[in-house]
Amino acid sequence: GSVYFLEIESSGARHITLASSGERPALPFFILGWTRASLSARAVTMEELATAIGRQLHQATIDRTGMAGRYSINIPPAEEDAPPPGFRRPSVAEMIGEMLRTQLGFDLKPGRGPIKLLIVDHVQRPSPN
Repeated sequence: GSVYFLEIESSGARHITLASSGERPALPFFILGWTRASLSARAVTMEELATAIGRQLHQATIDRTGMAGRYSINIPPAEEDAPPPGFRRPSVAEMIGEMLRTQLGFDLKPGRGPIKLLIVDHVQRPSPN
């Protein structure tokens, strides 16, 4: 199916640190402003980050960074003034994609890949006891 691949840009990853061995994991948390996204995550794998991105974008996202281990990321929210009347707010995908490129050195590449599906092929009422 249609997926995104999380990859490292040629300039390399930045603003991401290897988590210490005793650091407690905290799943990725996105904050969406008027025009920008921010991200906080502690001791997460790149697969966990890709999964969290996929949930925000409503499309499966597969880690292709090649980065093993657990990492911490802190991209704080930027100060933003209220937009002018008639302003078109960027989509969630645009904001997260921009943050990944400019702040982390990652890119989301659209493609085709395996996705997990839950298929229910039969439903019936339970029988009385």
